[in-house]
Amino acid sequence: MSMRRHEFITLVGTLACICSRSVLADSGEEARALSQETLSLITASKYSDATALAQKGLALCDDAGAFTRYCVGVFNELLGDAASAQSNYPDALPYYEKSLQARQALLGPDDRLVGITQYKVGRTQAALHRNEAAEAAFKSAAANFQKRTPVERELGATLFELARLYMASQRFDDAVIAARGALDVYISVQGPDGKTVPVMQQLLDAALISQRQQRKQENHTPTGSSLAETDARPPVGGVMSLQGAMIFYLAHGQDGTCGPNCSDWIAAEGVVEWDTFKRLFAFLERFGDRKLPIVLNVWGNGDLNVAMALGKIIRDHGLDVSVGTTAVAGCAKVTEAACFALKRSGEPLDAGIDTTFIECDVVCVLILAGGVHRTLPPGAKVIIGPTQIINRLAPNVSEERQQGLQARYGDQFRLYLTRMGLHPEIVDIISRSSQTGRSTQLSSKDWLQFGIVTGLTP
Repeated sequence: MSMRRHEFITLVGTLACICSRSVLADSGEEARALSQETLSLITASKYSDATALAQKGLALCDDAGAFTRYCVGVFNELLGDAASAQSNYPDALPYYEKSLQARQALLGPDDRLVGITQYKVGRTQAALHRNEAAEAAFKSAAANFQKRTPVERELGATLFELARLYMASQRFDDAVIAARGALDVYISVQGPDGKTVPVMQQLLDAALISQRQQRKQENHTPTGSSLAETDARPPVGGVMSLQGAMIFYLAHGQDGTCGPNCSDWIAAEGVVEWDTFKRLFAFLERFGDRKLPIVLNVWGNGDLNVAMALGKIIRDHGLDVSVGTTAVAGCAKVTEAACFALKRSGEPLDAGIDTTFIECDVVCVLILAGGVHRTLPPGAKVIIGPTQIINRLAPNVSEERQQGLQARYGDQFRLYLTRMGLHPEIVDIISRSSQTGRSTQLSSKDWLQFGIVTGLTP
């Protein structure tokens, strides 16, 4: 679930240019033309050209006199838009902050453009996983937009982002309030049949379900130092496998749930451990030549070598792969242990696929690469984070040894991804993330360019 990127650029960029015309008319036709041309380049995904042009426009602001602050606000925001569109959030944030500072000084805290820039600051902080800063920015933007009459969609977009932030932080009570507000705004703006209304309704439904589950757990959690053994998910697999090790089970939904004419799929969920490939081998043997798609739900610190092994098994069997959370109907009102037992029963389970909040990390990407057809929902986040060498039998790996192994595994990743039909540049991104300790978020354009996906989920 997400608002489309082009909708976001149109929403905020067009407003910036419309509002700037009357001010720029007396302050420099060149700056006005540059701002409009820069926005056109961003909309056309020509980000390098847009950045160069916005930098040129920013240089004009020094001689703009009384117009300087407005000029600084416009071109810094455009520079932020170009960086953000490329998922370069560390560079986007200071541009947005400079734009916000200039606009607040010139226009005051209640101006509409100030709210728009606060919204962008919030989106960028959220992308950088700075949740407290993101929440503060979104709240400031929402307070600004709430002063507008009649109600406008900027308020709905901001409440939508707040609800997503609360869901990710498991603050489900707050998420319900924000999601309900976002739904009300879009119904008011677009009408009950508006194209964005179903997205808002889906978010509210997810928030309400999570809220009920959280309250159920709170009401049934013992007062001792740990959960009762019967309420906890039992360990999986062999010696030293974690409690959350990946499991596989057969799920069944309505026609089209897992793709065109698709109602049955293999759910793969949990941490990729040293012995996960054995369980996948054993599970696939049940189906013979039947080719069921796999829906991944990967979490935790997984084993990258095993992730590649899983991808190879999937490719050898000619299976498709997507990413989502399999929501089993029978798990809605039972404990985690009972739900786990249901998934391990071997029986097909009635379920749906939730793509509300999807993150695909390095482990996820390596498994996804094995799919003959590979898809991600439009609202997914592909985040390449730092990797670490861990020996489960001898945990203390020296830094020198770490570097040597990183290089060796990098070569293995490159060979594997190339054989799977992906661009080896992904390995360079993995290496940079490990060296800098910083994560890199890939855009949907990158997914297709690097071959991570063969198509987007409708």
